[in-house]
Amino acid sequence: MQEIRASRIAAFGWWDVILSAVAVVIFAAAEGRRGVRLWWVAALGAVCVGPSFRLPLLLYFRTRRPT
Repeated sequence: MQEIRASRIAAFGWWDVILSAVAVVIFAAAEGRRGVRLWWVAALGAVCVGPSFRLPLLLYFRTRRPT
């Protein structure tokens, strides 16, 4: 936590990651209501893995949705 608070640039970077994770979790939940299966995997990836994992996985699940 000290390193995060050490500079404004570091704090900005962490806030960017946190806010994008929240946005993808909300987007994944909304897509889950629309019928996307396994949306929770992308939401979990948003929290555990990071930005490069969550959105591409959610979009992959979205394209694999049965019609």
